[in-house]
Amino acid sequence: MRNLLLFSGLLICFSCSQPQQTNKENDPAKDGKDSFATKSPDKINDSSKQGDNLHLMQGNSADQEKKKEDKLWDEKLKQYLDKANAEEQEKILESNYLFEQADAFSKNGDLERSRDLCRKAITLWSNNDKAKALLSELDSIVTGRHTDIESKEALDTFAAQIEGALREIVHHMKTGEKLYSSGDYEKALKEFKEAEFKVIAIPQGIAEKAEFDTSIKDYLNRIKHDIDMQRKKMEYELRKEMIAEQQALEEAEKKQVIDKVASLLELSFLSFDQRQFDKVILLCDKILDLDPNYIVARNLKEDAYKAKDKYEYKDIAMKKIWGWKAMLRENKEAKIPFQDILKFPDRKKWREVQKRADDLATQDIISDRESASELKKKTQSDIETKRLSLVQMDGNKSLEEIIADLQVQTGLQVMLDPEVKNPPDGVAEKPDVEKPMPAFSLKNIPIKKYLEIILDNYSLDFFIDETGII
Repeated sequence: MRNLLLFSGLLICFSCSQPQQTNKENDPAKDGKDSFATKSPDKINDSSKQGDNLHLMQGNSADQEKKKEDKLWDEKLKQYLDKANAEEQEKILESNYLFEQADAFSKNGDLERSRDLCRKAITLWSNNDKAKALLSELDSIVTGRHTDIESKEALDTFAAQIEGALREIVHHMKTGEKLYSSGDYEKALKEFKEAEFKVIAIPQGIAEKAEFDTSIKDYLNRIKHDIDMQRKKMEYELRKEMIAEQQALEEAEKKQVIDKVASLLELSFLSFDQRQFDKVILLCDKILDLDPNYIVARNLKEDAYKAKDKYEYKDIAMKKIWGWKAMLRENKEAKIPFQDILKFPDRKKWREVQKRADDLATQDIISDRESASELKKKTQSDIETKRLSLVQMDGNKSLEEIIADLQVQTGLQVMLDPEVKNPPDGVAEKPDVEKPMPAFSLKNIPIKKYLEIILDNYSLDFFIDETGII
């Protein structure tokens, strides 16, 4: 701006320094007319009013002249379009559009871009007189060839446009600074981008251009860095959330696996007690499909093969089952024996197992669970309603022998909990199950009452589950 003002001052000085030619015929002092210095106040006022009216008339005349020129140009443009073919019409219209853009950029102070668009418009259509006139005017401003009053007015207009552009840049920068301070980085970036665009349009040689350019670039770098850090923080939080969801999903899937193994194991125990050894082997295979090394399923499968060949091996295997159930009673949180060493399948394997189970075994499992529930109800009903016609105790039988006789007499599954013989740590007294039952004789006694009499002698109790009386 300072450069423009200095340049304007030089132009005025140059005009003032030109030699003045005197003409005696036109000298007011010589021809007897009043000079400005000798005019009366009324005459001075009249002269001022006349000058103001003349300026207004000149302004109106200029506007009318411009409208007249625009009308003539529109008529000329229409004539050219009417005579041109389709391809030429397209070039004429595009040339006129480029001129309109050049005129807009010129009014906004971007002279270089305006000149470039004028050249393109003339290249497309050599008869674009308006583009030629604007280019000539712009060339005279940029190159500094100002020789008349019109050039000075154009320079003043250009200076005003530059000043307005600088005010807009300052406004964008101040708005961007406030937004940046409040943490609204995206809007701040938009404001500084707008300021950067307007600075680019400022011609070279304007002092503020370099200062604004440096400041804006510094802010843009800071804002982009903060946006990048904000994005990385959001990505980190998102990753944390995804990891937490993944862990929750894994825990949920582990619970599903444990529930599946517990269900299959329960049915395996029931089937073993009912001597359905082939079914036990099938159920154990389903468990081993999840974890090939799960010790309970491996042992139970081996015991099922052995019990198929040796009938008496069934009782030996049942003691293992009672032992595994005792483990679960001790650890209320565990759903299966040795839960802590169960190896979980990967997600793909688990999906495959689930699909096979849903397709092949759903109905069997439902049926087995219903059978187990019915068996428990039947056992409960039998011990309450059925009676022993005659019981004679000779005083020589141990508890295990008495239980074996009861199974033969009633057909019920009666088992001695392994903890009775080998109680866990912390149990004060160990029942002496080898101690003979005192001799007695009873007739027509309910099975439940008989059990209570026998177990009371050893300070024991019983319960019923899906496998029988324990």
